[in-house]
Amino acid sequence: MDETAYLRKIAKETKAHIDLLNDIRKSIRAYTDEIDRPFAQRNLFSLAGPSQLKEWNKNSLALRTAISNVEILEKITQEALRANQRDGRPPDLWKLDFVTGLAYLWRIMTGGNASSDLASPFASFVEMAWASLGDDLPEISWASQIRRRRDIRSAAELVSWANFIGEFPLKHLR
Repeated sequence: MDETAYLRKIAKETKAHIDLLNDIRKSIRAYTDEIDRPFAQRNLFSLAGPSQLKEWNKNSLALRTAISNVEILEKITQEALRANQRDGRPPDLWKLDFVTGLAYLWRIMTGGNASSDLASPFASFVEMAWASLGDDLPEISWASQIRRRRDIRSAAELVSWANFIGEFPLKHLR
């Protein structure tokens, strides 16, 4: 599956999640509206003891909190979907990851930040790294990824992260 198809699939699944969250919110709200009706409360109060009423109130509050949380999740999901649905050509995430990984390595090796200047040694490093992967690879333009690359953590943080990754299987997968 190519990257564009993958992104479309994710967007479709995200829209389905939004619909599901909306359905959950409506169902919980309909239920709480029904149990808050005076007739339902009168019947409950006549059948329940004090401890049951306390539990009832606690669960009723939890349902109202759930409605609020579902509304927040729905809003966050809609915002994330809107942020990722841009007009034009979708980004080449693999290229961005390639450049970001090399920028991490650059920081570890040099201690300096990888430049976003297309005439910088870092830009040459990216080109040479790609070329070193084989003779039959297509020629790729890295300009937009180099210009838009993410901020890189400090060299000490990256070395610590790399050490953690290297030690993780030894410590946790025995």
